[in-house]
Order: sequence, then C-alpha cells, then structure tokens
Amino acid sequence: MALFSVDVTKRGVKDFSRTYLLNTEKVGNFYYDSGDSETVFYYVESKDGEKKPVRYHTAEGYTTFEDHFNEAMEKRRLNLQVVAYGVNDESWEKDVNIDANSIIYAWDDGSYGRVVVDNGAFNTLQYKTVEKIADIESESSTSASA
Repeated sequence: MALFSVDVTKRGVKDFSRTYLLNTEKVGNFYYDSGDSETVFYYVESKDGEKKPVRYHTAEGYTTFEDHFNEAMEKRRLNLQVVAYGVNDESWEKDVNIDANSIIYAWDDGSYGRVVVDNGAFNTLQYKTVEKIADIESESSTSASA
C-alpha cells in the first residue's frame, strides 16, 4: 500500500479539478488515452454499501502515474491532528492514529486537509485535519522507509 497525490481533471465524464491523495490498493486498471492526452484510471469507491469503480482522468503521463506503484506496498500507520469530523464539520480535536490502508482519498480544502477513511462495514468517515496532502504523503513515505 502506498499513498500518492494526483491532479484529477475528470470524474466519470464530467470535468473535475481537484488534487487527491489516493491509496494505490484502491486503484484498478489504468491506461493512456492518446485522444485526450490523459491517463485514465479506475478507483474503487464505497457508496450506499457497495464498492464501485469510478473512472478518473489525469493529465499526468502514463509513466509518471505508473511510477507511483513502484513504492513498497506495506501497511503503515499515520498520526493526524483532527480538528473536526463528519460532513458537517462537527468540532472534535484529537490526535488520531490511523491505518494508512484505510484511507480512501484525501484533498486540500483551504488551510486544512480532508481525509476520507474506510470505517468498516461499508461506512466511511471524513476527517478535517491540520495536515494537508503534502504532509500526509511525506509522513507515509517516512513511515515506509523506517
């Protein structure tokens, strides 16, 4: 398992602009679409108790995207400073130690990070964190080499 960031340009068939921190274990097949000059990948998301692959596009080249998978695939734990949780940002200030394998995706939201984790039994939990994508990605790389 490894975490990597990717700039998404489309979700499904709709234009979509967001940088996500993704879990390599949830990325399915990917290929280069020469017509759009983009790499297309499928990412498994949980919704309404079902896991479904969702098609994404990124302007990253195929080789660059593939390089994300050359990292060691090992289980890691991360410490996050959570300031709120849930989609309504319920105030909750805790240091949370999470299994990096449970991260579905993350993105930057202003001066905070948003991290969505698999909470078991097809449930997800969203954390608002002090750490942003670059911080989380750096910590996951450090814990992999430790």
